[in-house]
Amino acid sequence: MRLTSSLTFRLVACSLLCCGVNLQAQVLNSKQIDSIAEKTLTAFNVPGIAVAVVKDGKVIHSKG
Repeated sequence: MRLTSSLTFRLVACSLLCCGVNLQAQVLNSKQIDSIAEKTLTAFNVPGIAVAVVKDGKVIHSKG
């Protein structure tokens, strides 16, 4: 069992390293962030949420 977990981990790690995955953050404006928050309210059927976006230690968007 332990050998299988170790082998699986190694295969996944090698796959990620070999693929050269290039990840980039999305740039969103305030309207897009608000839209995502509204969809989240509906999806999770909750009455409200608070959202804050922090960049370089400063709050650049907050609502809720």
